[in-house]
Amino acid sequence: MEDNAFQPGNLRIMAGTTVTWRNFDPVAHTATERGEEWDTGMLGEGESASITFAEAGSYDYYCIPHPDMRARVEVVPSLD
Repeated sequence: MEDNAFQPGNLRIMAGTTVTWRNFDPVAHTATERGEEWDTGMLGEGESASITFAEAGSYDYYCIPHPDMRARVEVVPSLD
């Protein structure tokens, strides 16, 4: 979270991967899944939160206070 955007934007990861969001902006942000299956909670400057993606799928997310901040996590099955 930097310059009122998710950096990097869209991600493609394997199932079982943990993604960490860190806020580098002076304003608070969230990373909230569109269906609200997961949410980082409000993160102030310098704070971070992590989510582990166990299931393959496509997860669109946004920032609650800044709904124009949007991105997607694409989770592909692991190789095991």
